[in-house]
Amino acid sequence: MENSDHHSSRTIFDPIHGHVTFSSKIWTFIDNPVFQRLRNVKQLGTSNYVFPGATHSRFEHCLGVGYLSRKLLATIKKKQPELEISENDLTNITLAGIMHDLGHGPFSHVFDAEVVPALGIHNWTHEEASVSLLRYMIDTYNLDIEQEDIRKVSNYITGAGCGFMDQIVNNRLNSIDVDKYDYIKRDCYCLGFREFPLDIDRLMKNSKVIDDTICYHEKVVHSVYSLFQNRFSLFQQCYSHRVEQSIGLMFTDAIVAAESVLNIKERIADPALYYQVTDNIINEIMITKDSQLDSAKEIINRIQRRNLYKLAGELIYPADVSIQNITRENIVSYNPTSEPLSVDDIIVKPFTLTYGNPADRVWFYKGDSKFLIPREKVSTLIPGNYCDKYVRVFVRNPEKQEVAKKAFEAFCQKER
Repeated sequence: MENSDHHSSRTIFDPIHGHVTFSSKIWTFIDNPVFQRLRNVKQLGTSNYVFPGATHSRFEHCLGVGYLSRKLLATIKKKQPELEISENDLTNITLAGIMHDLGHGPFSHVFDAEVVPALGIHNWTHEEASVSLLRYMIDTYNLDIEQEDIRKVSNYITGAGCGFMDQIVNNRLNSIDVDKYDYIKRDCYCLGFREFPLDIDRLMKNSKVIDDTICYHEKVVHSVYSLFQNRFSLFQQCYSHRVEQSIGLMFTDAIVAAESVLNIKERIADPALYYQVTDNIINEIMITKDSQLDSAKEIINRIQRRNLYKLAGELIYPADVSIQNITRENIVSYNPTSEPLSVDDIIVKPFTLTYGNPADRVWFYKGDSKFLIPREKVSTLIPGNYCDKYVRVFVRNPEKQEVAKKAFEAFCQKER
């Protein structure tokens, strides 16, 4: 991809990062129907049903990640000229940041975690879908980019490589990347959470590449741990909120019930169809006159009337304990009442909250040497366990909440 930064560029104002400038070449990718669809995909899925300010989209998040991708690489380039980072590298990493979430479906992670498996689709990831849509966009609109650059950008999106450039957008080594920098700051801002300070500039300025790995100056070790703590707190307080999960399960049921009419599986498999699938799928269900959509419409009406699926119980368990016996069938079999409770009344929802473990995978430096910092050298308050596993049991019919609660309690007493 040729350098276009010296040609015309455009600047926008972002509430998180201030004035953000992209080259005219980058804008040809942004000003495209395939990318513009992200305006209609909410960043936080169903969060706005609990936190009304969480209406921001994948569109502005992706612009933020593109901006931070370039900023981090430009910081490293200035500090370490011996790495011979080119303008082409800067353009590629910017494009990867902007396109990294191109493949997200309706309601973002609700689509990944719930809808896709419920439709019987396996081995699908939004990262792979992002690469597929990017290639479709380039081919369809004849965008100016070399094949080798497409390969690099694709690897940066999927985290397939193992060099320092592969640790900027999607860091598979230790998960510290500009994607998290942006979504932690942006989500906190839109949710109204003000207690999570994150100094992106300090982390970037204290980044250095040693042995093809991005390392952080030992003096910012507390900032690194704070990043992981903030992310965990967001998962705890927002991303895994029981009402959000309930509504996500309801949207999933609605989309699955509408599959015979909407053909979502077919659309997912074809980029030309998939790029038109957004949160507006709910409107599509509601305005399509087909009796086969009646049950899907009723579920969406229930969401709008706040007649939601109810939580019947929750269990937290150690990472090394199996939950294979927590099934709908087993729970229903422990119903201690004479009231009816069927397998279809119950949804078992397992999920994981990870704190991440910087001590194991984040490299720090002093001078030109890199090293790990054991957690006991940072603070005695840092947890030894970095992962909480949960199972929640929801009931579709609110009138059966109490009987489902009793069945789950009886099950837990006997089998957990």
